[in-house]
Amino acid sequence: MTSLVDRPVKSDPDIFETEHRLRQGNYMRGESRNLRNLLEDDLALVVSLDLQMDFIVTELERLYREGLRAYGDPIIVNGKYEVEVREDRGKTPCPWGDRFFAPKTVVSARNLENGTILKYSLLGLHMIKRHGFFQGAQSPFRIEPSLLKKFFDL
Repeated sequence: MTSLVDRPVKSDPDIFETEHRLRQGNYMRGESRNLRNLLEDDLALVVSLDLQMDFIVTELERLYREGLRAYGDPIIVNGKYEVEVREDRGKTPCPWGDRFFAPKTVVSARNLENGTILKYSLLGLHMIKRHGFFQGAQSPFRIEPSLLKKFFDL
């Protein structure tokens, strides 16, 4: 998997159209920065926190898969995380225009040791994995890098 550092922001030729679609939804709520600056700022934050994108994506996917096994009930994963997966009918298209349709699924997880709570959608996970986009600061499903560091005790 390519790391976020290896994906230059300037490589997206449709960045202005993408930003327009992101702003139409709740993906950039409360953001005065343009998409390019938001991506660059989040990249700098990820690097400064010494986070690894492969680890983040792999662990978030793992929590989702483990949570699915409980069919909507909470489940304890690795004796450390309480995970609950809620699935609704339908799919949501990725606003980046990459023809990805995410199931309307929300993962809620709590680190039982430090109490940190993490809530993310499968679309949000996809946007981090594929586009390096954590969403805007006031977006309902922003996956905050500093929260990830605390959640995973890194």
